[in-house]
Amino acid sequence: MHSCLCIDEILQNMFGHVDDTPTLGSLSLVCRAFHEPANDTLWADLPGLAPLVKCLPDELVATPDKSYRTVTILRPPQRAEWQRFQYHAQRVIYLTVASDEEDEFAVDQGALRILAHHYPAPFFPRLVHFEWHNWHLAEFASLFIEPSVCILKYIPAEVEPMRTVLARVRTHAPRLQKLEFIDGIYDTLDKLHNEFSQAILSMNDLTVLEVQYASLQRDALLHVSRLPHLTTLSLYLTTEIDSSWHSSYWGRFPALRRLFILPEEDRTSIASCASFLNALSERPKLSYLELRPSPTLHHNDFEDLMSAIGRFERLSYLSITFNNSRGEWGGLSIQGSTLSPLQQLSCLQNFTLSGCPVSFESDAVQGLAAAWTCLEYLILTSASTDLCHFRMEDLSFFSQHCPNLRSLTVQVHAVGDDWAHRGTIRAPMRSLRYLQLYAISISPAAEPAVALFLAKSFPMVTISSHHPIVRYRRQLAAHEVAAMETIERLNAETQRWTTGVVLHVLDLEDRAVASQKSDHAEEQLSDN
Repeated sequence: MHSCLCIDEILQNMFGHVDDTPTLGSLSLVCRAFHEPANDTLWADLPGLAPLVKCLPDELVATPDKSYRTVTILRPPQRAEWQRFQYHAQRVIYLTVASDEEDEFAVDQGALRILAHHYPAPFFPRLVHFEWHNWHLAEFASLFIEPSVCILKYIPAEVEPMRTVLARVRTHAPRLQKLEFIDGIYDTLDKLHNEFSQAILSMNDLTVLEVQYASLQRDALLHVSRLPHLTTLSLYLTTEIDSSWHSSYWGRFPALRRLFILPEEDRTSIASCASFLNALSERPKLSYLELRPSPTLHHNDFEDLMSAIGRFERLSYLSITFNNSRGEWGGLSIQGSTLSPLQQLSCLQNFTLSGCPVSFESDAVQGLAAAWTCLEYLILTSASTDLCHFRMEDLSFFSQHCPNLRSLTVQVHAVGDDWAHRGTIRAPMRSLRYLQLYAISISPAAEPAVALFLAKSFPMVTISSHHPIVRYRRQLAAHEVAAMETIERLNAETQRWTTGVVLHVLDLEDRAVASQKSDHAEEQLSDN
C-alpha cells in the first residue's frame, strides 16, 4: 500500500477486492489472500543476509561486542529451526552483499561459516540478480551462485576465492546473461587466465561481459565473438590475442552495442585498437565506445584509429583517453583534420579526447561542429598545457551548429591585447551551461571583448578554469591562480554584457529583436 493512504482508504482498497458483501469474514479472507504476495514483494530484494539470519530463533542470533550492527549465529541451528529462514529465502530474487561490514544488513564470518556447513538446502532457488561487494568475505560468495542466477556482479578478491567462484559459475550458472567482475584491489583474474577462459566457454547466453585486469585466451575470445546476444563487452587487449580476429572462427560480435577497450599495463597500442575495431561486424550497431590506448610515435596509427571509429555511424558516446605525459608522444603533433572521419558520426552526443597532442585549424572545427548536430558534451584536453586545440573565435561554430550542447571543455590559444571577434553570431546558444577553458591565458585588455563574444554566443553559460575550486588557491601555481582570477572577472563581465542585451530572457522567436537591442546596448556601453 502507498504510505500516504489513510486507514479507511486502505480498507476501501481491500474491500474493492471482495466479490460478495463486504463483511469482516470476507475481509479476513482477502487479508489472507494478500499474505503471500505481500511476503513475495517484501523479500524479493534483499540488501544483505542479516534479515534472513534474524528469522532464526532469537536465542541463536546475536550482535558481537565489536560491532553494534553486524549479526552472528551463536550455534548451528537444528533442522526445524531453519524453517522460517527457508520459508522466506525461497522468495529472494535480488541479493546484494555490501562491502561495509558494519552495514545494518551485514553478517559476520562466523554466521557465514555456519550457513556454509549446516544449511540443509540450496539457499536461494529463485535468485536472479546477485551482487557481492565484500572482498573480506569473498570465500563465501560461491555459496549463493544458483542455477537460476542470470546477473552476477563480483569484486575480484584473492586467488583461491576467485578460483572457487569461477568454478561455481562454470558448473552452476548455465543461464548467466550478465557477468561483471568489478574493479577490486587485486588483479586476481590476470593470474587465472585458464580458469577465467574456461568459465567464459561455458556461457552461451551472455549479453554483458565486463571485467578489468583480465584477458581472455584466444579460444574464449573467439567463443565470445560468436555470441548472438552479447551487447556489452569490456575487453582487455593483449598481444597474445592480436591474431584472433584473423581466424575463420571469428564471429565479429554481431550484436555489440557497448565496447570498452582497456589497456594492458598502459601498453595497449593504437594499432591494436584500430585492428580490433576493423574486425567487428560489417553492419555495426555500436553506440558506446571507450578506449584507453597508449601513445604512438606514428601519425598513421592515429589516422587509422580515426578511420576505424568513423564507420560506427550509430555512435552516441565516444571517449578516447591517453594516460600519459606529452613526452611519450615523441614530439608528435596531430592535426585536427585527422579527425575528419568522425564527421560521419552524426548521432554523436558525448565526445572526449584526452591526453592527445592535437591542434585544430578553424576549418576542422567547423567541419566537426557542423556534423555533430546532436552533440551535448565535449571534452578536448591535450597532453600538455602548452599545446592548445582551438582559437577562442572557433567556439562560435558550436553555437551555430550544436543546439543541444550543454558542457564544453577545451584548451584555447592565448588571447592577446588586440583580440576581436570579427565574425557574425547568428543566434545565441541557450543550452550551454558549462564552459571550462582549460589552461586559459587571456590578456586583461582583451577580457571585455572576450566577455562580449561569450555573452552573445552562450548567454546562459558559467565559465570555469582548469581548477574551479577557489578554496584550494594556495596550493596552485601562480599561473593557475592568475587563470582563475581571469575567469572570475570574465564571468562578471559576461554577466554584465548578457544582462545588457537581455538575451537570457527572450524566446527563440524574438532573436531579431534581441539583435537590435544588443546593438543598441553596445552603443550605449561604448559611449559610457
